[in-house]
Amino acid sequence: MMTRTLAAAALLLICSDALAKGPCKRLDHDFDPAGIQRLALEVHVGEFAVEASKDGKLQLQLEVCPRDGWMDGPDTVEKAELAVEQDAGTLSLSLPDDDYKEKWTLRVPPATAIALEMGIGEATVKGMKGDIKVELGIGELKIAGAVADYGKVSGQVGVGDFTLRAKGGSREETRALVSKESNWTGTGPAKIEAEVGIGEAGARVE
Repeated sequence: MMTRTLAAAALLLICSDALAKGPCKRLDHDFDPAGIQRLALEVHVGEFAVEASKDGKLQLQLEVCPRDGWMDGPDTVEKAELAVEQDAGTLSLSLPDDDYKEKWTLRVPPATAIALEMGIGEATVKGMKGDIKVELGIGELKIAGAVADYGKVSGQVGVGDFTLRAKGGSREETRALVSKESNWTGTGPAKIEAEVGIGEAGARVE
């Protein structure tokens, strides 16, 4: 999957990511969190942030905007729709087309597992207690959780750097010419897996 993500990200990087003049479209949704144990998310280009909700709700704020040099303009943005699938405790969210600049903000129950595949952009995950798995083609990734909740952190950056801050436990780091891999073992029940093709990544469990 990472190979396909990097290929798509490299193609998208050729085009400008600047916002075009014109209106954006909101695709906000409130979901019933009952029975949802895992979120599977696919983001093409833009910004992504997920954090634990304090009231147990599952809410999405999604803004879709045109990108210069890649689409026909505001009329195409109006055609954007959120794809939603739910199966066996997993809620999958994505935009079927990669024609847009996307800004995702999610607030979810803290025990929900997060699985994110993203092409280009900035991603942040904080305050969660469940498993976290992120694959990012090009960009910056930040993950923060409590040390009591996590027992394993593994991070890898193909070209760039991975910064790991952890309280206690044991760690192992491997650095090559342009890549870095970091692993940490603690005592918590959940795990964090992060893979970035090109860019910067950091995980903090304290």
